[in-house]
Amino acid sequence: MTLIIRDGGNVPRTITAVQIRDGSNTPRDITEIRVRDSNSVSRVVFSTGADLSAVASPSDVFGYDDGTGTAQSNATAVVPSGGTPPYTALWFVQSYTGITPPTVDIPASLITSFTQSGLAPGEYTFATFVCTVTDDNGATTQASVTGSFYSQGIVP
Repeated sequence: MTLIIRDGGNVPRTITAVQIRDGSNTPRDITEIRVRDSNSVSRVVFSTGADLSAVASPSDVFGYDDGTGTAQSNATAVVPSGGTPPYTALWFVQSYTGITPPTVDIPASLITSFTQSGLAPGEYTFATFVCTVTDDNGATTQASVTGSFYSQGIVP
């Protein structure tokens, strides 16, 4: 994260490091600056920490039905790192090949599975799901998952 201030001529200047001196005039690096908003909630306005990133595991999920026409995938988890915890998540369906769009089982969770309904016997469908992760400072990143769904048809 960078902090931008304006100089006397209203020209934006980027700050990438902040240093103060302690009582013995020894320089000390500042790794984070926080301010309190009008609700007295502490917010980071400058941090030298790692940028927010996220990885989905597994990044490929599979679901099959047993003749019901509805397939639920195995679970996937998004693991965020960097940024400022806590993190929130919001999943959405980016693309799909079937007639009926698949659904995200728990859209506002870092751990979820996916359901595809309306499958015909022997039908394969594919979808891409994306999770947007937001940290406590409002920084965002995304992780994606590919889903494959198959209908076995009617079980005897």
